[in-house]
Parts: sequence; C-alpha cells; structure tokens
Amino acid sequence: MSVTPEKKGGLESMAGSFNLAMFICRAWATSLVVFLHRDIGDRYLGWNAAAVLLLVPLYLLGWKGYDSEPMLLFLLVYMGLCCFARAGATARRVRGGQFHSMYTGWPRFLGPKAKISELAMKKFWEPAITFALGWAVREGIDAPLGTYLMLGGICLSITVRTSCAIDDMQALDLNDAVIEQEMIAERFREMRGDQ
Repeated sequence: MSVTPEKKGGLESMAGSFNLAMFICRAWATSLVVFLHRDIGDRYLGWNAAAVLLLVPLYLLGWKGYDSEPMLLFLLVYMGLCCFARAGATARRVRGGQFHSMYTGWPRFLGPKAKISELAMKKFWEPAITFALGWAVREGIDAPLGTYLMLGGICLSITVRTSCAIDDMQALDLNDAVIEQEMIAERFREMRGDQ
C-alpha cells in the first residue's frame, strides 16, 4: 500500500504539530522543574530552558490588563535557578560525580526515607501539587501566575508520562533484539551441527 503525496504531507504536518506541542509542553515543564528538582543533569537545561524566555512573554500577551509583575518575577527567579543548576552540574562534572546528562533531577520534596518512589513523585505528586498550588495562587494572589502553574502541572504530567512511554518502548525493543539474537544464534548452532 503506497502513501500518496497528499496523505504523506498531512502526516508530516500532523507530526510537526505534535512535535511543536510537545516542545512547548517540555519547555513549560522545564520552567517548573528547576523549582521542584535538584541535581539536574548537564544537558537537561538546553533548548527547553531557553524556550521559557520566549514562552513567558508570549503567555503574558494573553493576559492584557493584568499585572505582569508576578510572572516577570517568576521568570527572574527561574533564570537564577537555571544558573544555579548549571553551576551545580559543572561542579559535579569537575569533581567526577555525574548523573545522566539529561537527568531531570531529584525531587526536592522527596526525602531520603520517603516511601514514595522518585517516579511516583514525578508522575503523580509533583503535577498534583503544582496544579493545586496554581489553583490557590489563581484564586488568591494572581490569575496569570496561578493559571501558568496549573497548566505547568498538566505539562509536567504529560512530559513524565511521555518519557516513561519512550523508556518502555526502548526496553521492549531491547528485549526483542535479545530474543532475535538468541534465535539467530540457535540457527547458527544448527547450521554448524552443534548440539
């Protein structure tokens, strides 16, 4: 079955739209990760982190008539935390102790004796806490910042779940590769007449 150019163009357009949406989602989540995590990997704060510098001003365009000062203060603290995280990653590398370069960091709310796993904290609790905090901020302090945090909680959930799905697919691919290699090795032994 062949794909016509019209269908192919539509699929590529859909894929491009999905990729853009995921990039925005990751940038939104990154803007909160620096508040929520410590010991972030060297390369995690790359384009996603830089995109936040564009994301926040564009987001504020939708809130004309509201005070932009809380969001700009959020952006300023975010930039400071990014610098702090990068300095920590550089210091770790110099000392020789290094995490995965794309590691999102260890949750600040997760103590050493916590009964919750890191993944559960990132997948369920952090998005819920961020959303609830955003709701409280929206109702009591500042609507733009509160809404930003609520949407950020949703983006946190989406990015962690997407990352888990990708990891699961890679694990399945690795498992399939092992099975295929075992089958090929068995055929090879049969060809040679090994018992």
